[in-house]
Amino acid sequence: MDDITPIYHNPFGVAFQWKRNTIKDIRKIQIVFRDTGLLLTEKELVQL
Repeated sequence: MDDITPIYHNPFGVAFQWKRNTIKDIRKIQIVFRDTGLLLTEKELVQL
């Protein structure tokens, strides 16, 4: 868990941001629901 910055978690999943990102992914947030992961920008996250 040293590689991530947790944003939110509950029994269904977790939202976090990677500490070490490539330049193109630095502004994206990773959301994980059970065994499915989504890597989203802030704009994509608001549209959900």
